Amino acid sequence: VDDNKVNCMVAQRMLERHGCTVQTLSDGRSAVDLLMWKWFDICLMDVHMPVMDGLQATAIIRERERQGWSPAMTPAGTPRSPLKTPQALGLPSRPFSAAARPIKQS
Repeated sequence: VDDNKVNCMVAQRMLERHGCTVQTLSDGRSAVDLLMWKWFDICLMDVHMPVMDGLQATAIIRERERQGWSPAMTPAGTPRSPLKTPQALGLPSRPFSAAARPIKQS
């Protein structure tokens, strides 16, 4: 989930090369809405987006997790705007991890 189309394209191609099926979205609200009816193994989400940012979307998804629904989430920060700790953002510390961009393939 990223409002930058180039970032989506790069991540999509990288993941598809490893056999993943990828769906891209451009804002957190769209992700929250889609995750109401479709389950994914993992959700990579940018922090700064229009409509609903990744932190707000993650908070909603985490609330659903507390109600018995359990997605895998890895919000991605950017070098110019690194993520704070999950606790500083009011989010649970598990399972929450951050991946700074650019993501390097190894």
